[in-house]
Amino acid sequence: RALICDVLGDFDVIAICEINDTEILPALEAILDARGHRWESVTSAKVGNSPASAEHYGVLYRDDWLDVAWTRQLPEVTTEAGIPFDREPFAVGIKTDDGGFDFALVVVHVTWGKSAAPRIAEVKALAGYYGEVAAIDADVVLAGDLNRDAHDERSVRWLARELGVIGTTDSAIPTSITGDSTYDHIMLPPSLYAGAHGVVRFDDTMFGGDDARARTALSDHRPVYRVHRSAGE
Repeated sequence: RALICDVLGDFDVIAICEINDTEILPALEAILDARGHRWESVTSAKVGNSPASAEHYGVLYRDDWLDVAWTRQLPEVTTEAGIPFDREPFAVGIKTDDGGFDFALVVVHVTWGKSAAPRIAEVKALAGYYGEVAAIDADVVLAGDLNRDAHDERSVRWLARELGVIGTTDSAIPTSITGDSTYDHIMLPPSLYAGAHGVVRFDDTMFGGDDARARTALSDHRPVYRVHRSAGE
């Protein structure tokens, strides 16, 4: 857990998928608090169409200058492929303590499977989810594992065009510690994009490229990040 916090501590708001219980985020909070800042978290209900696919979503945030204004578990929908959305997204409204800025963070983990069609259909269904949250807060950041590469014209790039948002994942930089997949994404309006983003290659910097150790200690996915800018800046 301390190694996980070595990575998380560099950020202010962190969206996490594939959480198995409701105890891990408070445990990470305690470690991060001991390092000098106040942290809080929210964990969603467990969602998924089967015991094998069900998981919690979570958001960790710096409580010394941020607050959660609201949370919402988004409803299950049926995709255009006629399949129920596997793990419906979780939305969290975040605001600064001074009330000067707020935005909505939507966390999602798109379904997996050998067939691409259900995954593409879920990514496209995110347009409706995005619009539902945008009705609450116009500044929406969509983050998570979309299980489709950044260059995919049928899903990820289609979604960016449909919503008029920027996808910050570089198709040349893998977001997994093995292979070349770029499944992890942060998508946001141009008004919130400060022009800086990246991938944390902890497997190289902390484990010298030892993928087995990196996967066991942290994850098989690399965190993606973007630098925040308030609307209107």
